[in-house]
Amino acid sequence: MIGARVQGNQELNLDTEDRWGTKSDVMYCHCDFEIRGRTIVMSPDTAWSPPIQFCQHLSEKFKVDVDINYSEPGCNFAGRTMINKKGVVIMDENYSYTQGKYILNNKEFWTSLINNCLIGFILEFNKEEIKEMFSYVSEEDMITIIKIFNDEKEKEK
Repeated sequence: MIGARVQGNQELNLDTEDRWGTKSDVMYCHCDFEIRGRTIVMSPDTAWSPPIQFCQHLSEKFKVDVDINYSEPGCNFAGRTMINKKGVVIMDENYSYTQGKYILNNKEFWTSLINNCLIGFILEFNKEEIKEMFSYVSEEDMITIIKIFNDEKEKEK
């Protein structure tokens, strides 16, 4: 069991929230570990929140800096947290899901928009609401989004 520790002859099982900071455990078979030089990239699925406590334990134990990006479309959040070698959170940015995708994984943001994941959703709004909804994008990107919106509206006619 991950996070289990021995005290004397007794095994202590740490609660999942103590280990990962999430509601349920991470399934390693679905975690996708990758080593890139001096960087380990992992993509676990966690319940309802990112595994910040795990990252803090990892940074303390191995004296490494941790930089985690995360997103959850169902709960409409995304973010980035950086943790130093002492396990201290030194940066914590939180966004809505789409804003986080735009800032943290811009390619995935545009792929979602263009592949209709967001188009069906944004067509329910008018142009001014679209501008407000995507207020975090650059002026150039707003022009592109409005063009996509207008093109899709034309297809509906």
